Amino acid sequence: MNSSPTTAEAPLSTETIAEHGGFVGTTLGDDVASLIQSAGGYRGPERRASRRIPRTLEITVQPLDVQLNEWASPFFAITRDVSQGGLAYLSSQKADFEKAVVSLNDGIAPGIVCRICNTSLVHRLGKEEVWLTNVQFLHIHQRRK
Repeated sequence: MNSSPTTAEAPLSTETIAEHGGFVGTTLGDDVASLIQSAGGYRGPERRASRRIPRTLEITVQPLDVQLNEWASPFFAITRDVSQGGLAYLSSQKADFEKAVVSLNDGIAPGIVCRICNTSLVHRLGKEEVWLTNVQFLHIHQRRK
């Protein structure tokens, strides 16, 4: 069953990775660093099979259509946290698609086809927006010839 990703537009309270010894506070502007919420911010029972690890990595997100063909232009994003089953990323683009290939910008690992679980607007200033998107890893991306 195909279902669209859920969308919320409520701002999140934030705690930066820099407060946990990450490098975000020194390599990115304070505005971006303040948007990267710690995985430790959630106080309820753990619902995940594996814990989230706060990590800031540069990634490229390539939206896919329902036949898993590249659709729309790829865009830059920054991860907030990574777990065994998925990751959360921040970008200026709303994830209004169901699947995407997520690739590390350093080119070391192959792209991973992911399901978009949800996307939330976390910051807006005029026309500028920052979206937090959570994805579930599905399988390694095999390029079509």
